[in-house]
Order: sequence, then C-alpha cells, then structure tokens
Amino acid sequence: MIIKSYGWRSYDASAREEITLFAALLVDKQMHGEDILFSLLAYCWKHRIEIPDYEEFLDIISQGYRDYESKVELKMASLLTSVQSESLHELLSSPPCGIKFGNLKRINQEITQSALKTNAILLGSFKDVYFNSKPLLEELNLTDE
Repeated sequence: MIIKSYGWRSYDASAREEITLFAALLVDKQMHGEDILFSLLAYCWKHRIEIPDYEEFLDIISQGYRDYESKVELKMASLLTSVQSESLHELLSSPPCGIKFGNLKRINQEITQSALKTNAILLGSFKDVYFNSKPLLEELNLTDE
C-alpha cells in the first residue's frame, strides 16, 4: 500500500482512539471547535496517520464535547450543595432573568446617581448567587471562556 511505503499508518480503530484521546485533551482546555479541527489535522500529520474525512473529524470533536459536558455535569452534581442549588434555581426561575443577564452584559457606564443606583441593584441581584457559587466554580476549574 502506498501509505505504508511512506511510513504512514492507515486510519483504523486504534488511530481513531488515539485521535479521540487527543481531542478530549483539547476539549478539556476549552478550545474552539475550529482550533481543535486544525490541531487534530496537525496531530495526524505529525504522527503520520492517514487523515480521515471531515465528517469523521466532526464526529470525534462532537463526541469530545459531549463527553466533557457529561463529565462536568457529573462533577457538578456531586459538588453542588443545597444552598447553591437553591440559589441558582432562584436566579434562573425568576421571569426577568434574561433581561438581568442582558443588562449585566451591557452595564451602564454613566456616573449619574440614577445609573449608579440601577447598577448597584443589578449587581446586588447577582451577588448572593456569585458568592454561593464561587466554591463550586473553583472546584469545577472552568476557564473564563
């Protein structure tokens, strides 16, 4: 076979497993999907593995994200206290929750008293959730992204 004569390995189940493990490491670093795709391509070149088709790469990357999400959910479920759960549920179940998040994203930069008061009220509504959830977030060790 031409591939073997140039020192390349064919893409088989063991190569897929190797690439899948590498993809899991990249997903764990919370890289973007496109960056993972190019990193997997570079990995194949470096290790002289026959490059699979685009759909195969997408399947590997998608499975990596699903596995990572499941791992985080299990870890979160084991670490989540009742106080944290109640606090998060209260935040997400309040009707204007989406509006609050939108306002927080584009907070008013004015220095007028009414703007400062509005900002203080908005930040105050997230304060308890933040301080209750901070230990959980530190344990999960998630990146800022």
